[in-house]
Amino acid sequence: MQGEVGASLVLTLALALPGLAIILAGDPRSGHPKAPSLAYIHVSHRVGVRISRMLGALMILGGMASLALGLVYGVEAQAGFIAVYVVASIPLIVGYSRRLAELESLSHPPEGEPRPVPRLGTTGAALVVGSAVASLSLAVLAFIELHSMQAHIVGLTILAISMAPAYIAYLSLARPEAYASPGLGDDMVRLLQVVSPVSASILASAPSLAVLGVGGWWIASILGFVASAALALAAYMAYR
Repeated sequence: MQGEVGASLVLTLALALPGLAIILAGDPRSGHPKAPSLAYIHVSHRVGVRISRMLGALMILGGMASLALGLVYGVEAQAGFIAVYVVASIPLIVGYSRRLAELESLSHPPEGEPRPVPRLGTTGAALVVGSAVASLSLAVLAFIELHSMQAHIVGLTILAISMAPAYIAYLSLARPEAYASPGLGDDMVRLLQVVSPVSASILASAPSLAVLGVGGWWIASILGFVASAALALAAYMAYR
């Protein structure tokens, strides 16, 4: 019993402490960023502060709620809740930041002509859509398999995880301006639009492949991490 309580506390702190750090930091744009972040928060200092506070508050509240769930229903239920909560928070944060950015642009119109945001071509769009559909399909199959094994929470967790790359793919196709952070050229923005959802889809496929008994499922994790690391390095070099 003590072991489960300790594990619940660790999961809670893993979500709540970073949230507190984000609130105390105040502005995600502070200093000179060396990795891509959501373009909407770069509209103004005010938008950046409000988004960081909202994100931090969501993480703290989620951590507290997960602790109560873990103490009552166990660590497995808590971990599943955290996965679903984090994935569900992504579109909420993006949508809210986009709305703030729109209001900010109305009250303080940018100087000069706005730079058009590059959109994906046919090949890039096909890669984004194909990877997202494949990841989501594998997650559905894994959910069905786990449901038959009465592992409902694990199945729901895997299904929730696959929603994140699907939403990132939506941003790449319908909201490319989300990637257009200051300091990034058009080529880097296009790279972000393709590699971000594709690498996320590959990573999300790994647990589904493991559940389905596909040998070498760990290869998906390695490929996803390598792609993400390469993208982060490329973005770092672009910001320099």
